[in-house]
Amino acid sequence: MKLDLAFTKIDKYLQSKKSQPIIVDIQNGIDFEKLKERFPSSFYSYKNAGSYCKKDSYCRLDNLKNDLAKSEDDLFITGLSTFLRLQGKEELRSQLRVLLDLSTESHVVIITYQCSKYLDFHDKRLYDANRIIIVEGEPDYIPALTLVSPKISLDKVYSYTGINSLDQAVEFNPSDKVFLSTKHTESDFPKSLLQISTVSSAYDIIKTYEDSISLVNDDFGTVDEWSELLKRLQEADGWETLISNEFGGIQNLPFRIDAYAGFDEFKKWLYVLMLKLYSSEIVTGYLSKILQRVSSYKDFVSALFQTILNFDHTDSEFSSLYLERKCILKNFAKETEEICEYCKLVSAKGKSGLFYLTDNTNLEKQTVIGLLGRYASELNANDINSILKVVYPDLYSYMGEYNFEHPLLKGYFQAYKYQKLFNHISSDFAKVVEEQAIKREYNSILRPRVSYLEKIDTKNTIVYFVDALGVEYLSFIIAQCNSNNLFANVTVCRSELPSITCMNKEFVDVFSSAGCKIIDIKDLDELKHHGTNDFDYQITKEPIHLIEELSIIANVLEKIRTNIASGKCEKAIIISDHGASRLAVINETENKYEMSEKGEHSGRCCPVSDIDEKPEFATEENGYWVLANYDRFKGGRKANVEVHGGAALEEVCVPIIEISPKNEKIDVRILDSYKNITVSFRKSALIKFFINKKLNNLKIKIEGKYYDAQPTAEEFVYQVNMPDIRKAKHYIFDVYASENLIASGLQFNVKSEVIVEKDLF
Repeated sequence: MKLDLAFTKIDKYLQSKKSQPIIVDIQNGIDFEKLKERFPSSFYSYKNAGSYCKKDSYCRLDNLKNDLAKSEDDLFITGLSTFLRLQGKEELRSQLRVLLDLSTESHVVIITYQCSKYLDFHDKRLYDANRIIIVEGEPDYIPALTLVSPKISLDKVYSYTGINSLDQAVEFNPSDKVFLSTKHTESDFPKSLLQISTVSSAYDIIKTYEDSISLVNDDFGTVDEWSELLKRLQEADGWETLISNEFGGIQNLPFRIDAYAGFDEFKKWLYVLMLKLYSSEIVTGYLSKILQRVSSYKDFVSALFQTILNFDHTDSEFSSLYLERKCILKNFAKETEEICEYCKLVSAKGKSGLFYLTDNTNLEKQTVIGLLGRYASELNANDINSILKVVYPDLYSYMGEYNFEHPLLKGYFQAYKYQKLFNHISSDFAKVVEEQAIKREYNSILRPRVSYLEKIDTKNTIVYFVDALGVEYLSFIIAQCNSNNLFANVTVCRSELPSITCMNKEFVDVFSSAGCKIIDIKDLDELKHHGTNDFDYQITKEPIHLIEELSIIANVLEKIRTNIASGKCEKAIIISDHGASRLAVINETENKYEMSEKGEHSGRCCPVSDIDEKPEFATEENGYWVLANYDRFKGGRKANVEVHGGAALEEVCVPIIEISPKNEKIDVRILDSYKNITVSFRKSALIKFFINKKLNNLKIKIEGKYYDAQPTAEEFVYQVNMPDIRKAKHYIFDVYASENLIASGLQFNVKSEVIVEKDLF
């Protein structure tokens, strides 16, 4: 019947002298609230069947019946039908029928919940006498009931404690599922009309929220981890909300790998769990390969490092997996144990292990250097360059060729860097060193540093005096400048002998008198002199100090970039007093000469005296015998890392590097009269071009080959002679200054005079 009519029937019953209960069956919470408004608790007594339960126990029906029979107040009883549902259909019908026959002192209204199909007692009189009133209405959804062990914490809104709370959990509850913490299990209620399941772990409860949890077993997490997840899930009131709160949403999960190292332990576990659950939907590439291997979050970091080892470096997908892995692991540099283990596994691969390393950590860089030294005889320059370009770009830049204006310097320093990296002096290189120790061609090739100082523009300039910076680092410095939008104009010159600081500081007074701020950088020199226990050649033969050398130089260049960008200066100058030699350290030989004075600076020089005989490979300069080969005088202590004081090219050759912003306009153009040139047997190809700025070490590059550009009598005009260009065709060239690309795409045409002559006939 309609609700209003039901209210009329109830009113009539309450005003009657009848002494037996009636049953009013309600279908939904809205009608129940209206009933309570119509028959308020201020006038009538309401009792819940749960109040007749002990803690976590079933309703004591005898006590309830006794109260109903003896109560002097009109009563509304709620919740009873839900408790009876636990006992099955027959018990529900039986107990309600008994209650209808109960004699009472006052009026009793038993409110049942969606029990109309169980109230057919085949006694028409009960309906005719309005003892059973079925209220029409849209029935609420009766939620599924999950019984949960009390050991599991439940904080969710729709979670209840004890069987005594059953009616609160089920009746008029808008949720489709509720959790009830109880010692009981579904086996205690085999005839229940309610949908009941039992869980004994937080993992099982979470499965009721998210089916995908079944993709992992409960041993993926500990009891505490699953319990904490359940707690957070309940606080978030939903699976998607939880993921959004923790990681910014499902689609964002792969990108949060960058923050993994900063997560607490639980969040790390949760993150890996989420990746496992959604890997097929959102995860690709290297991360997907990792998740295929991970059965526990404890394996995750190890898998991040080691999964790449399952792929041969020649596989088609290796390159993309490698680069993705490298990017991910930049944020895992503190995983020292994993890095150590990984480097051991890589080293076991032999020379192919080089392909699996990165420059993310110092240990990996050291392993790169170690493998290069170990397999030097099996690798050529092209192999090394192609590997380093990907694996260790800074070392690749260091090993790159710098196009010195003189071929001796170009060949010497390129070879020197390989000897240093491989920790070995070849017989061919040793021969060149000894030849130069006698010829000392640097005296004719290079001008002394002091001869350039007065010509340098020092307006608004900061000078960086980098002690012990030799020309071996020029290719690295140029690469760093290019990547930081800086232009480096390089002048290569020579220091005074012996190559020690006290003999080579004349530039300090020159720049100071010009008003320049001078910043003294001693880090490189200190490293070469002292290093650490790891760098000491007597302890570690491998040149791993090179890693720190490059880092020091990169830091100086970053400071320069910052100062220029912030307007503290318009230009910076890097200048050095002398270079240093690694090979004079690893040579480990004392010469045969007994000198009256002990060798200084690790034996690279020694004071001259009247009784001394000039050594074969020494030169006398400024009161010192200065060695130009890799010997050392007796009495000098062995150097730890690198040494200076001698006259080997790497000790004597020094750079002056003027650094300015690259966006400064440099105008380069080929002269009109040289856009079309002719060549013949007697006449080689020659072009001239204009540059609006005085620059050093100018070259052009045509089809991969470099040609030196020489200044002409005309200011700002340079010419390039190209004797090997004979073919009549259209040529495109680029222009470099000290390895800086300053112009590209310039063009000229070559015609043959022979062809022109034939055209005249």
